[in-house]
Amino acid sequence: MGIFDFLKRNKNIENENGLNETYDDNGYGELGRRYYKKDGKRHGRDENYLLGKLFAVVDYDNGEEVGGEVYHEEGWISKKWKGNVIYLYTSKDNLMTFKDILNKNLSDRIPRQEIRKDIEKSNAMFHSLKDVNQRASSLIINNIEKEIEERINNRIRYEGVVLINDFAFIDDDFPNPINPFTGLQSEINYLEGVKVI
Repeated sequence: MGIFDFLKRNKNIENENGLNETYDDNGYGELGRRYYKKDGKRHGRDENYLLGKLFAVVDYDNGEEVGGEVYHEEGWISKKWKGNVIYLYTSKDNLMTFKDILNKNLSDRIPRQEIRKDIEKSNAMFHSLKDVNQRASSLIINNIEKEIEERINNRIRYEGVVLINDFAFIDDDFPNPINPFTGLQSEINYLEGVKVI
């Protein structure tokens, strides 16, 4: 170790087997992510930090995501999941109600208009529409429309059943299903997402 090694900007640790760490390049060098790999695949905890504070953990088993947790800014767990079972909280130890879950999942979906804005922002050619002729601008708009459709169609479609706080939803737009499940899941009958006793 040299005398000026402490001045190095990049403190990242990269391994195919063992601990990996990445640090934010914000001038403070705060930990951004800490995770483990086994034979080049994520294995174990994958901790994500924001401004040096833990905000999410994803658990991996040989490269496959098996569960995780998201933390509220006050430090309590706001979401945790394992497989198709999810728990959502409104505060420490208080689970969301059925209505809360529906409202949250509806608001978390990315509206088509938001996708359009995102594409328009990232499309440098779109910003120069004023400088191009009518035909070229219509081609650019057609390309944007195609990309919108592609992004919507590429969203993960699990189309199974997901249990959120013991309520059942048809998982047609993971991770924010809004259609309550009516049927049998794990020998339990559900009617509009709620257990039938």
